[in-house]
Amino acid sequence: MPELRFDEAAHAYYLGARRLPSVTQVLAQLEDWSKVDPVALETARVRGQHIHRMVELDVHGNLDEDSLAPEYHGYLRQWRKFLAETRFKPLLAECRVHDERYGYAGTFDLAGTLSTQFALVDVKSGLVPRTVPLQTAAYLGAAQHRGKFPASATRAALRLHEDHYRFFPIETPFASDLGDFIAAVRLHNWRERNGC
Repeated sequence: MPELRFDEAAHAYYLGARRLPSVTQVLAQLEDWSKVDPVALETARVRGQHIHRMVELDVHGNLDEDSLAPEYHGYLRQWRKFLAETRFKPLLAECRVHDERYGYAGTFDLAGTLSTQFALVDVKSGLVPRTVPLQTAAYLGAAQHRGKFPASATRAALRLHEDHYRFFPIETPFASDLGDFIAAVRLHNWRERNGC
């Protein structure tokens, strides 16, 4: 079985010579951001990258708080407040997964224990899009297929803001969300084949 490879420059996943669409690419066709100001979108994207990196470094104990830009200190406080109040214990951060059966790959934000349950948590620094249930199902499905996560794992989204956080447990059935995501993979592949 070939290893999953990530090309950082192209932001592309490969399984051997086969390029796999990312979870983000698959879900992009389900959202319409055309009415949002491109400058605001780019600002949100950059902020999200910084916050994800901050969380990852903090999980691994490698965050140099002195090097953190002032505008992110509030996000760090809210991240740590979330950990203290929920007692979420992160075990993994920014981990790549893939599912060769359905042909997709991605990088999930966090996995760990929440109370007595194993949980996969997606971190957002802006609005939580309606596709988050499908996104988390895709990551969880790939990890479970490879025997990495227990079948009883739960899913959630964590929205970090500079002065508060919100935690959104995902209540929709995992099998249904995964089925919808796989349908989106098929649609993505059809569009690629037909130049849409």
